Amino acid sequence: MSGICGIVQYDGDPVGEGAVRPMIAVAAHRGPDGVTLWHGGGVTLAHLARHVTPEDRAERQPLTVGDFVLVADARIDARDDLVAHIGPPVTATRRTDVELILAAHERWGDDAPAHLLGDYAYVLYDTRARRLFAARDRLGMRSLSYRAEERRFMFATDVAQILAAPDVPVELDEGAVHAFLREDHERLEETPYVGIRHLRPGDALVADAAGVRTWRFWDPDPETRVRHTSLAAYGEHFVEVFEGAVRDRLRSFRPQGTLLSGGMDSGSLASVAGRLLEREPESGHRGLRTYSWAFERLTGSDERHVSDHVVARFGLSSTPIPAEEHAPLMDWPRVGPDRDEPYLNIYAGVFERALEQAGRDGVTSMLASFRADLVAGGYVLSYPGLVRAGRWRALAHELRAHAELPETSYGGLVLRHLVRPLAGRARRALVRTASRAPRGTTARIDWLREAPVRAPAARNPTWRSDAIGPARANRYGLIFYAPYFRSVGWSERTHARYGQVFLDPWADRRLVEFALAIPQQVMNLPGTADKRMLRAAMRGIMPEAARLAAGKRSPVPLYRQALEERSTQVVDDLLTGTRLAARGFVDEGLLRDHYARIRAGEKAPGSFWNALALEMWLRRHWS
Repeated sequence: MSGICGIVQYDGDPVGEGAVRPMIAVAAHRGPDGVTLWHGGGVTLAHLARHVTPEDRAERQPLTVGDFVLVADARIDARDDLVAHIGPPVTATRRTDVELILAAHERWGDDAPAHLLGDYAYVLYDTRARRLFAARDRLGMRSLSYRAEERRFMFATDVAQILAAPDVPVELDEGAVHAFLREDHERLEETPYVGIRHLRPGDALVADAAGVRTWRFWDPDPETRVRHTSLAAYGEHFVEVFEGAVRDRLRSFRPQGTLLSGGMDSGSLASVAGRLLEREPESGHRGLRTYSWAFERLTGSDERHVSDHVVARFGLSSTPIPAEEHAPLMDWPRVGPDRDEPYLNIYAGVFERALEQAGRDGVTSMLASFRADLVAGGYVLSYPGLVRAGRWRALAHELRAHAELPETSYGGLVLRHLVRPLAGRARRALVRTASRAPRGTTARIDWLREAPVRAPAARNPTWRSDAIGPARANRYGLIFYAPYFRSVGWSERTHARYGQVFLDPWADRRLVEFALAIPQQVMNLPGTADKRMLRAAMRGIMPEAARLAAGKRSPVPLYRQALEERSTQVVDDLLTGTRLAARGFVDEGLLRDHYARIRAGEKAPGSFWNALALEMWLRRHWS
C-alpha cells in the first residue's frame, strides 16, 4: 500500500517540490511511515512509505545508485533464488526490495521484470539518458497510472494523484464510461479520464522525448507442462507451491489479518498460514487475526459453523462482522466509489467495516483469496458442452488428456462425464417441455443510450483453444479475467485507505504457472467446479470437519433484500434526477422501470449495479 508519484519534464525545466506535493497530499494515507523526495534535472520523484516486511525498515527511497533513481511500491518474493540468479554484486547487505529490483536491472536491463516474483509497480529513471522505465506485476496487485504530454510525463499509484498535479485537465472519457455500464472491462489501460492511462498488468513502459512505448514483459508459457504419476502427487506439488506463496506474504513484523469464510479458498489460506506459524515460531510474526461475515437473520448465508473449526484448530483470533447492518447501499454516502473510477464492490459496506475493525486491531496487512476461484475452481471444461457446440476435435483432445491421468479408465470417464450428463440433460428438457415450467428471467436492459462503436480488445494468440485445448485456454481466461483486475485495483486502494496492504497468495505467479501447467481434469472434474485437487490436498492441513463441510454460501440474498426492501429509498433517490441521464448515458424513465421489474422479482444484471455505482461516482466527484 505504499505509494509513488513523480513528474518528468523532457526539456529539463526544473520540477519544483510544489508540483508534486498535491500528488502526495491526496494519497497521504499511503505514507504513514514517511514521505521522501528526489529532485534533479527536470525530474521530481516521491515515495510514500508503509513498512510491513522486515526489509521495509531498512529501505531508503527514492534509491539512487550512479545514474539511476528508483521508486517502488513492491514486495519481492523468492529472494534467495533471485539473488542466486543475479549473482555479484548482490550481497547479504543489498537485500531490500528496491536494491533487488535495481540489481536485476543491472543484470538483465529492460528484461528485469520478467525475473521478479511478487507484487510490484516501480519506476526507474536514468538521469544520463533522460529515460524513464516502469513495470507492473502480471497479476495487477500493485497499481501504476500515467499521463503523457508533449513536454512532461506524470505517474502515480492512484489516478487521483495525477488529477491533483498542476495543470491537468479533468475530462470524462465517455467511451470508457459507456463500456463500464455495459460491463466491458477488457481495456485494462483505460481510466474514466481522458489522457490518463493505467499501465496494464504485466506490461513495461519506456517514456522519453521520443514518446511512450509499452510491451508485455511476461506471460505464462503454454508449452510448460507438469505431469505426475498419481493424483496425490499433484496435491503434494500444489501444497508446496501454495505454502511458499503464503509464507512470502507472512513476512511481517506487524499483526496481519484475513477474511475467513466457510469456503475452501479462505479456509485453505488460513489453515496453511496457521500451520506455518506453528512450525516457524521463531519468525517473530505478530499473529493472524480472522474476520468473518456474520448473518443473524439470513442464516443461510452464514458460514461460521465451518470457519470456526479453522479458528479453533490454529488458535486464531476471530471477529464477527455484522453483514446485515452494512447491506448494499445502506452506508451511502459514507461508502461509495473513490475518485479513481466508478467501480464499487456490491458488498463494499461489509468489506470496509471489516477493514475498519482490522485497523483498530493494529492490522497492517490483510491476506485474501480473491483469485482462488479463478486459479483452482471455475467451470473450464464440459464434455457435453463440446458435443453441443460440435467441437469434436477439442472433445477428442480433452478426453485423451483425461484418459492419460493416473487412476482413470477411458470407458469410465466417457460414461460418467459424457453419456450420463447428456442423458440427464435430455430428461430434464422433456420434463420442462411437459410441465411448461417458467424459467428465471433477467431484467432486460433497454435503458442504455447508444454507445460509440469500439473495436474488440486484443486477445492473447498463444493461449487459443485450438492450439492448447479448451480446458487450459479457459483456465488462462479465468485467471486473467479482466473484471477481476478492476476488482483487485479497487480492493488495493480500499485496503490502503484503512492503512493496510492487500495480499493474495492465490495471485502468486508460481501458483498461476502450476495451475496452467497441470491437466485441468486434475483440478476439477469436467462439468464441475468441485476443487477436488484443493480439497484433497488440504487433508491433514485443514481441520477435517471444515474440509468436508466447506462450500459456498452466497451473500446474494443480502443484495436482493437491499434492492427489494432495505435500501429502496436510496435506490429511488439515486434514480431520480440522475447525472446519468443528464450526461446522456441512460434513459432515466426506462431505468426506473427496470428497477420496478427487479423489485417484482426479476434478476438484477450486473449492469444495473454499475448504473447505481456510476451515479454515486458522478454525484460524489463530478457535482
